[in-house]
Amino acid sequence: MTNAPAKPESAPRVSVVMPLFNARPYLAETVASLRAQAWPDLEILVIDDGSRDGSAEAMAELCPEAIIWSQPNQGPSVARNAGIARATGKYLTFLDADDLWPEGKLARQVARLEAEPELEATLGYIRLFRDEDSADPGSPVRAWGRPFFLFLLGGMVCRRELMLRGGNGGFDAERFPFRGEDTDWFFRAWESGRKMEILEQTELHYRRRPGSLTEDAEDTKRSFPGLVMASLRRRRGPDGRVRPLPPTLRLPKDIAAR
Repeated sequence: MTNAPAKPESAPRVSVVMPLFNARPYLAETVASLRAQAWPDLEILVIDDGSRDGSAEAMAELCPEAIIWSQPNQGPSVARNAGIARATGKYLTFLDADDLWPEGKLARQVARLEAEPELEATLGYIRLFRDEDSADPGSPVRAWGRPFFLFLLGGMVCRRELMLRGGNGGFDAERFPFRGEDTDWFFRAWESGRKMEILEQTELHYRRRPGSLTEDAEDTKRSFPGLVMASLRRRRGPDGRVRPLPPTLRLPKDIAAR
């Protein structure tokens, strides 16, 4: 069972941007979670970022309806920007090739955007998981973390125009070619007064695995203060005072109460 609202009879197009790099072992499960949304009008844009393991070929077999193209390895920022440029949907979202969406994600988040035209993006909680060693290779032991909020693109659905103007456009591929581009974009969008809300609902299952860009949790934590400092510098006026973040990010009760 799911608490997702019913999909509208004429569901708006949702564009899904998926950067793909050496993720072949995970694609079947990721595509299954995408298909389980059962969204009537889904545009799937896959950017193969120089994979060497046959990921693009595997994706073409698993998901024939996807639009797939390849580029030399340039990192997720460049790949996502390329997908954004080709997207045609009213709404835009992202799914990394090894992550999973919970059932009803698109129905919940699109319903919020349809109900409130001034709202530009909905963000959800994430839940980390990891496949651990098992005596049965066909049945891995899956360890799950507790849901919490961290801005990750797979937990967001937004209006396509937001990615073109919010946060000064897409992702900064020069400063953040391989890590931190999503959080940098989120801060820039918030600074510019984009209207967003965080749902008290898990909207992304985020895989921790060897070789992923965020496998080292401590390294990821160490990069976060630098992103905060960059936001503070952008908001510092000529008098040295830092302009507060605008009150355009709607928080769930459990975060707002902290």
